[in-house]
Amino acid sequence: MNIAVCDDDALDRSRIAELANFYGKEAMVNFKIDTFENGEDLLSAFKKSAYVIVFLDIFLGKSSGVEIGYKIRELSQDCIIIFTTVSPDYMAEGFDIGAAHYLIKPINYEGVQKALNRCKWLFERDEKYFKIMINRRNRYIRLNDVLYFESLDDVVLIHTVHKILKANTTLGNIEKSIGGEPFLKCHKSYIVNMNYIKNILKTDFELENGEKIPIRKNGRKGVIEKFDEYIFKYLRTKKFE
Repeated sequence: MNIAVCDDDALDRSRIAELANFYGKEAMVNFKIDTFENGEDLLSAFKKSAYVIVFLDIFLGKSSGVEIGYKIRELSQDCIIIFTTVSPDYMAEGFDIGAAHYLIKPINYEGVQKALNRCKWLFERDEKYFKIMINRRNRYIRLNDVLYFESLDDVVLIHTVHKILKANTTLGNIEKSIGGEPFLKCHKSYIVNMNYIKNILKTDFELENGEKIPIRKNGRKGVIEKFDEYIFKYLRTKKFE
């Protein structure tokens, strides 16, 4: 699970990362923790690899942690933001952003544990991530970021909006983990996220980024019908929201 810690105080930054890492070991969850001294560096990194959880200091020198929080929300509605501060004065604005928790400095393990326990509940409730072993480490992948899964030899390539990941598993195991819609197994070697399909071609689905995903020859009609049913259901849901 990717976590970012953003604080202009080196000691606080190190302390939060250390306590979060300890929590991960206790909970048997592998955290990959990146630390940032300022919000600009955090946002730059976030655009390349979205973080599941961000510990964000309210006072970041020249910039405001609240402003950075709003910019993170523009990049991701699902990121879990935990604000850290010496004062609770900005709590109301922080919760407007959808902050999951507030930590008042000085930071201790009890506070970090409480915050991450709350995040764990949010994480499990939303079920928008799936866990997979990559390079002998458990990784949590945001399902909404996955374009498609591709079986290639003895590995599965996970094509996301950010990058391509390689996992030593089978497409069958992936199919069990992701739990159906919006994913569709359209070919023996491909599972596609239907939210990214732009066009139906003669032999392929065309994605929004221009990539083409093959549709199996035998059973093509059934694949197209499942896609049509999903789109109809989606449009009907939107109509009554």
